[in-house]
Amino acid sequence: MEQDKNITNPFAQPTKSAYTPSTFLKTLRSYKGDVEEQIQSKHESVASIATKQQNIAHTPKPALAILTPKSGLFQEASRGISKEIPRGISSVFSSFSFTTLITILVLCLLGVGLLYESYALLSKPQTPVTVASVSIIPYTSEKTYTVQADARTTVVTSISDDMNSSHGSIGTVTYVRFLQGTTLLAPNDLFQALGPQAPSTLVRSFGGAYMSGVYSGISNEPFFILTSSDYGQTFAGMLAWEPSMVADLTPIFPQLTHAQSTWQDDTFNNQNVRVLRNDAGSVVLVYGFVNQHILIMATDEMIFQDLASKYINNQLVR
Repeated sequence: MEQDKNITNPFAQPTKSAYTPSTFLKTLRSYKGDVEEQIQSKHESVASIATKQQNIAHTPKPALAILTPKSGLFQEASRGISKEIPRGISSVFSSFSFTTLITILVLCLLGVGLLYESYALLSKPQTPVTVASVSIIPYTSEKTYTVQADARTTVVTSISDDMNSSHGSIGTVTYVRFLQGTTLLAPNDLFQALGPQAPSTLVRSFGGAYMSGVYSGISNEPFFILTSSDYGQTFAGMLAWEPSMVADLTPIFPQLTHAQSTWQDDTFNNQNVRVLRNDAGSVVLVYGFVNQHILIMATDEMIFQDLASKYINNQLVR
């Protein structure tokens, strides 16, 4: 009985309450019903239920921290305690927010500027640029022709006409330049025009600077100087093209009408070459490498050697 006196009556009305009478009666009836249900279902006593309620009431409640940026205060709402945050920490939060905002704004402006520049560049009319030809060897004169739909016809006709026109003294060179539109004809396209039956691997192996022209000797003779991007591929392609070379090049090299069908290895000034002779044994076509990149095609050994010397000397001058 002494123990029961020290236990708070769970049904006692609070001394101070914010509840209205109707709200209190509704809550009281609900609480009483819960107690009765616990007594019946869990076989607990009124004293044990009251003890549990007291333990719950004395359990500390977690503080709800609310940050107020202006005053720099944490208000622990459940306990009514306020602690002031140091001003430095508050300023860090404010400074961070302001810096982030400025950074985002600057990035947006830069993005808009880049989009505008891209649009301006794309919408600006493109002016065709003429690619200047690179002179592999020195030349005396130059002639330029514009390639039409049939590149082979233009190349054959132009070089043939220059061969039949008068030139300077022996050893002079006329550079015959071919344009496609406003740009220099690509080396692959030039070689395809020369050799329509040439292997595709051979055609693709040429790139960079090249030169086509007419060399003035005892007669005017055509020549071609090409840059190989792959020595092995170019040399193998030339060997594969030899059976069809005479048929492809006869319109440009008329002397090939009297050529034999057998190609031979030869050496000019320590340079290995491949030659094709006529029935009299004279060379009517020769090709060979000056180095690992430069291939020369000419009508005889004298022209080949002079062109090779001009190339080597031109490289030394540079």
